[in-house]
Amino acid sequence: MDAMIALVLSGSPGELMHKIKILTEDHQNLIALERKVIDITAMADSKILQVSKAKKFENQQ
Repeated sequence: MDAMIALVLSGSPGELMHKIKILTEDHQNLIALERKVIDITAMADSKILQVSKAKKFENQQ
């Protein structure tokens, strides 16, 4: 971890700003991806619940 921080902090101020920009964009992309995964998981859970309720209803008929 320390080596990674040292690598990020090495270079001129312009290079440093560029590295920070790239890391920030990567972080934002990861957050967006995480939100998509959460949404997909919620949709899947909802579908599973619907199927479960439908099967329970069928079994009661």
